[in-house]
Amino acid sequence: MKRIFCALIAFVMVALMLPLTLSAASFTLKDTGFEYSGVDPVPLLVLVVSYDPDGDGKDAYEEGLSTTDPNLPSYGEQWAHSEESYWSKILFGDDGYTMKNYFKLMSNDKFYFTPAAETYGEANNGIVYVTLKEKHPGNAGGSVNPTDIGTTRITALNAAAEYVDFKSFDKDGSGGLSWKELSVVYIIAGRSTKFGMADDGISTWRMGSYKQNGTAWKTEINGVRVMKGDDGAKYAVVGEMQSSGSPLSFGSIAHELGHVLGANDLYTYGGYTWCGGPGEIALQGGGSGIGGNKGVKKGVAPSAIDPYYLTWYGFQGVTVAQDGEYTLYSRESEKGEYNIIRVNTNNPKEYYLIENRYTVTPETFDAIDPAERGIQIWHVDEGIMESETLPNCWKGSPHAPGLTPVCSNGVSGRKAWDNTKGNNIFESYNFKFAGSETWYTAMTDEEAENYYVKIEMLDPKGNEMRIKVTGAPKQPTYSKVSMSSPTAGEFKVEAIISQFNGNTVTGGKLTLYSDAAMTNVVGTAEASSDGKRTVYASITGLNEYTKYYYKFETVGSVATEVNTGNGTTSGKPIVKTSYKLLFYTNGAGKRSFGVTVKKGEMFDMAKLPSMNKSGYVFCGWYRDEELTEKYNFNVIEENCVDIPLYPRWEAEDEAVSFVIKNATVAEPIFGFKVGEAIEEIIPDEQEGKTFAGWYKDEALTIPFYFSEEITEGGTITIYAKWNGGSEETTSSSATSGSAETTAEQTSATTAESTSETTGGTGEKSSSAVVIVVVVIVVAAAVAVAAIFIIKKKK
Repeated sequence: MKRIFCALIAFVMVALMLPLTLSAASFTLKDTGFEYSGVDPVPLLVLVVSYDPDGDGKDAYEEGLSTTDPNLPSYGEQWAHSEESYWSKILFGDDGYTMKNYFKLMSNDKFYFTPAAETYGEANNGIVYVTLKEKHPGNAGGSVNPTDIGTTRITALNAAAEYVDFKSFDKDGSGGLSWKELSVVYIIAGRSTKFGMADDGISTWRMGSYKQNGTAWKTEINGVRVMKGDDGAKYAVVGEMQSSGSPLSFGSIAHELGHVLGANDLYTYGGYTWCGGPGEIALQGGGSGIGGNKGVKKGVAPSAIDPYYLTWYGFQGVTVAQDGEYTLYSRESEKGEYNIIRVNTNNPKEYYLIENRYTVTPETFDAIDPAERGIQIWHVDEGIMESETLPNCWKGSPHAPGLTPVCSNGVSGRKAWDNTKGNNIFESYNFKFAGSETWYTAMTDEEAENYYVKIEMLDPKGNEMRIKVTGAPKQPTYSKVSMSSPTAGEFKVEAIISQFNGNTVTGGKLTLYSDAAMTNVVGTAEASSDGKRTVYASITGLNEYTKYYYKFETVGSVATEVNTGNGTTSGKPIVKTSYKLLFYTNGAGKRSFGVTVKKGEMFDMAKLPSMNKSGYVFCGWYRDEELTEKYNFNVIEENCVDIPLYPRWEAEDEAVSFVIKNATVAEPIFGFKVGEAIEEIIPDEQEGKTFAGWYKDEALTIPFYFSEEITEGGTITIYAKWNGGSEETTSSSATSGSAETTAEQTSATTAESTSETTGGTGEKSSSAVVIVVVVIVVAAAVAVAAIFIIKKKK
């Protein structure tokens, strides 16, 4: 009996020494194929804008008046000469070569732009014509490509309010319109610069094609905000006429709307260094204006969307290749659906996408050169695609291309692969990328040393083409992992599988540690799943407001994916009435400089720390150490949570600072890097006056546009012009905020100082103690029962 009793006591002691462990039911997850994850069809409002600066309601061309003589009231006048029915048909038509059919083809009938409801002309076809009593915002010639419509962005919307119930598009009830609720295209009367149309006497003034986000300068119509940046507003702009008497085709508009969907340009900007790119075989490259290779007008059969953005939009899925044969189907195949094959490397951020771009008929658009029709192999560096605004060119710091085809005639060529000799075998190490000067871009040298993939083309060019893949690495699942704390003292980790990589997932495990070295285990939990693509596990009963470190394993049939990270548990709500902006003036990891802000109040700009550094321009405060999310001081924070802010510096010769005159601004003015988009400076209102724009000179004769490309570093002085009041502003010596830097670095001396703190002790919580007590009671009961039985038998 003593032996049995001792064994029971030993069992209880061992149980108490084990960390808290939770179990979950077993499960099996497999790749069930592609499920559409893109946005729903988006309403599109098309504003065709004419300009009548003399306000006589008559077309200066028909009156025989000059529109280019600055001394005449008709200077800058330009009327639209396209028909409403034309835009309705090419953008929203159900038959033929239309933008609607183009996006439906790219998304397997899931996505397209729908005509916004309106009452102008033919109601509800999405087209509204407006005439503004102002000068055309472009130019009548010269080397500058005009890409700023200035006040038109707001005045055209206000003019369209007669026909459009903007409030009806506010589906989420936020009081402001995002691009998903209503996108806007401005078609500016006159020539488009896209195809180099000459002045025909009818269409004299020009406008380029571009996309822009909304800004703080917005309008409010029927109680809803329109074109405000914080609401997620976006818009596109194009010129009206492609050639004399012929309006613009839809390809250029589709390209700009690709930016609205979130894509970047894939071509090389003027003044930048090329490092790769698709040329005309991608819509976001140079493929928006093609058509001649299929016998149609330029821009009527634009290039297909590249496979990276097709998957990024959620329009298409991919099949991850293992070693073996695969068939690639073109969009014109009658034997299978268009598909994309992905070949992984030893780094999840670098891979190849393979597609069949064989095409013949105009109905599938994509009028690329016949030599480019066949298998296209694309090299993807996802890190560059996610971090660079211009992934295939650079200015200043070199980088490798983000997305570029690799062909038998080199990285710069776009010749399609097929089974002809010399054009039938792709080997990964045969290419060298500009920027990295290696055949790999994201892989480390060690990862690349153990990688070699070979792709053989087995068929001639056609709608069905087989390939053979050799050397595809066996990889675990790729997941997007996040931590949350749904309840006080709970630590939950969730992994959403983006790529199964041939794995069948059979389980998962969360291990929680109290220390960054991951030596002190707090607890473990077996994972559960949603039966589709999500694996998750949770541990409860932990210390509140405590930092823990985790390891999360997703167990696959090929390999186990391991992700690590950390997070802090939530706790019972603490009512706070203020928060701190923590300025890390000397960079991350240094002592911070804190300024307290009361809830519901704006930050006092006078408390901004002085930031000066010899040889550098200060370019603002950011929420993250990677300097990707700029902080907006002109907002009232809803939550009283301390906000760390990190400084951004740029070398003087690569940055620009502003000095403004004749105005004051609420938002601080910081510098910006040469080549980046400039944030529009919004002046404070002046009583009895109307802001009339920014100018480069004190005499207010040369307008300044924030869309202008700045190519050199330095200081730019701009002057505000005001109309109304006692007299119209002509010049002033009054100077407002400046982003200039001085020769020496100074540290902040105002406001209180604070330091970062980290949490996490790994102590057992009260809930864990309860579990331990229960285990002891149960074990004791078992011991007593065993002793009673033994005695009874004796």
